[in-house]
Amino acid sequence: MNIPVSHLPTFCRALEDALREDKLWLGFDERIQQLSAYDLHFFDLVYRAQDFQLFNHGQDKEVTLLPTEAVLGYIQETVRSNQKEGIQFSHIEIDDLSILEYYSELLYSRSYAKVEQLMDGYDWTAVTYDPLMVNHTSMSVDEQILRNRMEYTLERVSALALHSGKGLLAATTLAERHWKGTAMEPYLEDILKGKYFHSNKDSLFNHKNNVMNVENMDYLQNQLKFLGFGEGLSEQLEKNLKEGLPDFQMKASHTFGKDEMEAVLYFKRSERDEKEFYFFNKYDATLKQEGREMSQTFYINNKGQSITFKESCNLLNGRAVFKELSPKEGEKYKAWVKLDFSEREQSGNAKVKHFHENFGYDVKEAVARIPLKELTDPDKMQTLVASLEKGNLASVTLLKDGNEKAVLITADPQYKTLKMFDTDGKKLYVPAEKPDQRYGLAPADERKLEGSLQVNVGDALGEKKPDLLPVNDEVKHNVGQKIN
Repeated sequence: MNIPVSHLPTFCRALEDALREDKLWLGFDERIQQLSAYDLHFFDLVYRAQDFQLFNHGQDKEVTLLPTEAVLGYIQETVRSNQKEGIQFSHIEIDDLSILEYYSELLYSRSYAKVEQLMDGYDWTAVTYDPLMVNHTSMSVDEQILRNRMEYTLERVSALALHSGKGLLAATTLAERHWKGTAMEPYLEDILKGKYFHSNKDSLFNHKNNVMNVENMDYLQNQLKFLGFGEGLSEQLEKNLKEGLPDFQMKASHTFGKDEMEAVLYFKRSERDEKEFYFFNKYDATLKQEGREMSQTFYINNKGQSITFKESCNLLNGRAVFKELSPKEGEKYKAWVKLDFSEREQSGNAKVKHFHENFGYDVKEAVARIPLKELTDPDKMQTLVASLEKGNLASVTLLKDGNEKAVLITADPQYKTLKMFDTDGKKLYVPAEKPDQRYGLAPADERKLEGSLQVNVGDALGEKKPDLLPVNDEVKHNVGQKIN
């Protein structure tokens, strides 16, 4: 099984999009010889992927399951290696065992880096931890948090040691470097053997105010990362999990271009598989822009379809985002999503408008109506379309009268067109969808304004100038000329 080089950009983009939507597993029919992005099925949870595999097995189809991140990393690493060595290649071989070996090494590297960071965070000559002592109600909150942070560190050391022979050697080196000659030395061997990691697995954070576990921490960290909140909230997240409250909030902020975004993230504890687990339920996003604020609550659906922080910024700016959606009943579908600030829900949220993919809006066709330099480059076109689908204001080059002009475009599914602006923010003309000539409608590449005045693609629409009053039908303004 292989992926042709010509398919790699689209293939890798599909994997990146899946990861951003928390789809951590993928499956494909192992009988396929040349794999493309259209052959992939993505899943947010491993049991869903396994259900898909089991169902297909019952239909006499064998499905290979792999971690999405591992496939993407393996492909990128293979391409880099071939290019570095000057090897010409027409395809990338997909070998599931090689990919799983690559993934195992990746997990090991991350685990080692995390353990090293945790171990370096303590002065082990000044602090100690007795694995056999449980939290006591007389402890202050700060003492409980410190103890639980150390407990978490020990579990990470044990997990690294149990990972592989290489992991054991690395964990031993770290443990001896930090614990030799300290009060922790008597526990060194048992910790490396995983004694406390295994025996206390279910009760490691069993104090009523501490339900933190490694799986929950990793799950939420990945979710925050792929929703665009980055990795800077990890310390704050860990502290909140270890305090064990029924729910908690965290604040985040980021600047996207000139747009300042703030968010309040809401987490709540609930039961999963008879264990207490924290879930990221929603976030309130606020756009701060030149003396005005716009806010909206976005809910997390845990199906890999949630609105990212950047997408929330785009929506609050009045732009549309293309998403895959799952209704309570029926098949999932794709649609453009846009906020209607003229109508409000009872909660105060702006009403959400949906333009189903069957609505007939084709963003690629809309882009093709404009003479853009990017149209001649398939890879740039794919990148541009993906950017528009995320609701971005994309920077492109308009070709007019043999000249190049930097402009910005964004999708406008409601009117089946695009919006285009110059670098000063002045709106430019974009032709509408090509009408049916059978009914005698005017050509789509012309538009009449204020009587008989005609404008062409890229002409400015804005402030009225005295020298641009409507004239007779014979007068047309040139490309780039500013009009009303």
